[in-house]
Amino acid sequence: MEERCPKSEKKEIRELSGYEFFINKRSYANVRPNKDKKVLGIIYEITEDDEKELDKCEGVQNRTNTKPISTDLNAFYYLAEETKEGRPREGYLEKIIQAAEVNDFPKEYVAELKSWLKK
Repeated sequence: MEERCPKSEKKEIRELSGYEFFINKRSYANVRPNKDKKVLGIIYEITEDDEKELDKCEGVQNRTNTKPISTDLNAFYYLAEETKEGRPREGYLEKIIQAAEVNDFPKEYVAELKSWLKK
């Protein structure tokens, strides 16, 4: 977010229940349904320009491939159409892990993220 949206402001950590983190065939992070899991993420307040920049980076032409996080929060996440597992791009997952560690995500969750380095 610092690179793509330097004006964004970190607000809070949120949990998305009923989903799990994975790396898709295109080598990017994604989520998929799993009733026994949860995904942790950081909520940012962004400007309209930030949102346009994110849409451009994510290849979004319209809001059909973003999903709301909860009913009590005006927030969304991008959901890639590719659902087959793959390997992370070099250096990509390390940034996600670093953000999780800096933001004090639970050790078990960080370990789960790190497990994708070995796949």
